[in-house]
Amino acid sequence: MKFDASPETQFISAVYSLLLGFLLGILYNIFKIPLYILIKLTAGNKHYERFVNIMIVINDIISSCIFTVVTVIFIYAANDGMIRYFMLVFELSGTVISRFTAGKLIRKLSSKIADITYGIIIFTVKSVKKLFKPIIAYKRAKDAERHILRTINNS
Repeated sequence: MKFDASPETQFISAVYSLLLGFLLGILYNIFKIPLYILIKLTAGNKHYERFVNIMIVINDIISSCIFTVVTVIFIYAANDGMIRYFMLVFELSGTVISRFTAGKLIRKLSSKIADITYGIIIFTVKSVKKLFKPIIAYKRAKDAERHILRTINNS
């Protein structure tokens, strides 16, 4: 296959690269939604700070791997495997545009989703605690009774 280097083809490649970068930027923000939820759940707890940081790194590594594979497949499909640096520049530009346009909206929605999810999790935990409270109280009473009986028998 012969590569077509006409200006029209390069323009179309640039537009598709810009669009791909924009979509990858949106996808990156969507990937961060679980992190926002995790940060909301562990806020103020120093014990989970390191865990959250590790999860952020893992999320970024997975996102980078996926985006790299998508970019390589796109380059192979659009240019028969020839790397055209302007395509990478336009893809990066699309990602930056996404960050400052749709990315802001997605981050606001992510915050709302994190708040709603946090509320659901807290409600569920409180409901489960309330459900098991009599069982836990009974077990504690039995443990206290056994302890008292052991203390009496040992004296």
